[in-house]
Amino acid sequence: MKKKGAWMLLFFGLCLVIGTLQVGPVSACSTLLAGKDATKDGSVLLGHNEDNGGVCNTLQWRVPRQYHSKGEVVHLKRGGTLAQVEMTYAYIWSENVGLEWSDGGINEFGVTVGSNWAGSRVQPEDAELTDGGIGYMLRHLILQRAGSAREGVEIATQLVSRFGYAHPGRSYQIADPQEAWVLHIIRGKHFVAERVPDDEVYFIPNVYVIHDVDFDDHENFIVSPGLKEYAIAHGWYEPSDTFDFAKIFADQESLVANSNTYRQRGAQFLLTGKEPVFLEGEWKLPFAVKPNRKIGVEDVAQILRYHYEGSSLSSNEGYQDGSPHGTGERKICVSSTNTSFIAQLRDGMPREIGCIYWLATGSPCTSVYVPWYLGMTTLPEQWHMAKETPFNTQRSFLDYHFEPTEYRLRFNTDSAYYTFCALEYLIESNYKEEIGEVQKNWKAMEAREFALQPEIEATMLRLFDTDKELAMEYVTQYSTFVSLEALSKAHVMLNNVQTKYMTH
Repeated sequence: MKKKGAWMLLFFGLCLVIGTLQVGPVSACSTLLAGKDATKDGSVLLGHNEDNGGVCNTLQWRVPRQYHSKGEVVHLKRGGTLAQVEMTYAYIWSENVGLEWSDGGINEFGVTVGSNWAGSRVQPEDAELTDGGIGYMLRHLILQRAGSAREGVEIATQLVSRFGYAHPGRSYQIADPQEAWVLHIIRGKHFVAERVPDDEVYFIPNVYVIHDVDFDDHENFIVSPGLKEYAIAHGWYEPSDTFDFAKIFADQESLVANSNTYRQRGAQFLLTGKEPVFLEGEWKLPFAVKPNRKIGVEDVAQILRYHYEGSSLSSNEGYQDGSPHGTGERKICVSSTNTSFIAQLRDGMPREIGCIYWLATGSPCTSVYVPWYLGMTTLPEQWHMAKETPFNTQRSFLDYHFEPTEYRLRFNTDSAYYTFCALEYLIESNYKEEIGEVQKNWKAMEAREFALQPEIEATMLRLFDTDKELAMEYVTQYSTFVSLEALSKAHVMLNNVQTKYMTH
């Protein structure tokens, strides 16, 4: 009992220490979008690190299609309502318990949503809101109603135009197997969206990165009515100037902060093999770049795990000064990353097989990406396990999201999230010594997953042509098996490291 108590003290002590290491906002994310002509297999790729500070349990859910009665309404957090649609689509949802701005997921059509904090200079008194504005439900409504990425952008912009956005500023990345879009929203009822070129790769830290807006290009831009006039009225824009959305509307400190420019520079360095060229001063980098080769899931994983190793931005080569998360400027991969995912969105295949939600639980540098095929009928319970009585079957996790019991946030050794976090926190205490063995194990597992993927999918497709129900059972069993194998390996590594540092 004493040893167990000592371990729990160590774990929570490390939680506290790591929570103080971050430079800049800890509830700040990094996201990548790759167009279909920039990838090895013609997929659209969306990679996202979800970063949040403090105590936060992350749970994964599969929300089924739902049918609604006439007259039903959707209730927004701040009091607004809108009419419910007749049917809402199925989706996989990553829930950060209790948080309003941090969730995302993928729906049955492969429409995927990730978002980033990107503060605007708009003050609360200058923002128009109706019925308190919209916030948390915006992501759910996109996934519940959108059959394509562009439709997702249009749904979001219609809702923002109607209610106004209740957050200081945010960027939504919305993709499907055909294309990828970026939607920048400022506080209130204004926004701009830009389509990512098919042969380029986009990366965003925590600042707006849409620059020159072409108001006449309706194929590649969607702009809120009166956006120019709004900027002129506030003295942020001269009509004779180029309309640079980021420069005009971004929080001006965020615009030039190293915590943002370093991440964008680092990602573009890995994509192009050369140091990025600033377009203006020391802050403006390209919206997207052409990579020096066709990229795949493994390349996106490398970027999401990046601490600037091997670049001019590195300040801790060989981890001589301890964990890379606690030294130098803010990295792409940080200790406050709750989850990381890569959506591999392929056309020309059934969506259930062609779209994969590669999930890494906890910080990706100490975790492994496992393939969750979109056709999964159930998710492994260890990924939505919380220490409490099972929910009333007539209610969904949405009913509990903003009012979690203490048990829903409490450390749980049976939970996948807390297991991977515990492993991460122990490695953090001696990163240089421990990271090599952990990454060796995960690298081997991922290499096997990628090598088996063509054969596994050939079986899935054969089954799909003859018995779709059996194919979905195979999809579910395979994704569950790989997930539980990863969890088992994490337990073994956790026990090994824990034993190594056990005091007697």
